[in-house]
Amino acid sequence: MIATLTSVNSGTRIILSPVAGWMADIISRKKVFLFGLIVMIVYPVSIVLTPDVDLLFPSYLLMGLGWACNQATYLAWQMTLIPSQRGKAMGVLNFLNYLSWAIGPTLGGILGENMGIFLGVITAVVIEAIGLLLLIRVPETTAS
Repeated sequence: MIATLTSVNSGTRIILSPVAGWMADIISRKKVFLFGLIVMIVYPVSIVLTPDVDLLFPSYLLMGLGWACNQATYLAWQMTLIPSQRGKAMGVLNFLNYLSWAIGPTLGGILGENMGIFLGVITAVVIEAIGLLLLIRVPETTAS
């Protein structure tokens, strides 16, 4: 079942990433990214509240939608905000991204084992909500 759910998530990303990129060019990179972040705040709660593994498919579809929106837009949006030394900036941004991937599962595992999975999800949701509030203030692009 877990492999199927992972495939649902990945398949959703594959199908919706080009659509999200197209929407970002039409609407706004920032809006599509923030929409994806909102979805990424919702789906972990839906996973924790789902009473049966067989009912997780909608949550994994949401996960795929959130990731598709974010992956299709974050580099393009960042590059519009960084006027020079883009290589250096991308190095720092990638460092922070990979650092979060290293710390997040460890922190989530510690919280899950010691205080329950729900606390780990709530912690992630709070951190993502803080990120959303901060990113709302970031401009769509820098003035040229």
